[in-house]
Amino acid sequence: SITYGAYETCIHCNGRGMTPSVETQGLAFLRQLNLRTLKAEKDQKFICYLPAVVACYVLNTKREELMELEQKRQVFISIEIDPKLVSGQSNIAPATS
Repeated sequence: SITYGAYETCIHCNGRGMTPSVETQGLAFLRQLNLRTLKAEKDQKFICYLPAVVACYVLNTKREELMELEQKRQVFISIEIDPKLVSGQSNIAPATS
């Protein structure tokens, strides 16, 4: 079809026409972080890259949950803004030092 060749899939919604809310993205990130830190070594550091609005939501609204996770798993979590990430994307990486 002509439409297929003339248009590209939206990078924000993957062609669905909608993106998850900031709250949904924040909660999905926290679930992912929870799983990622399950087998972490004591005092391991993680750098979490998020879109700006999601990072602000997590830091301002879910700060207590982050602190509880750090204490429970005995890890350090750093939240960074990555302007290249779009809605629904995140990256959790072990910090190298």
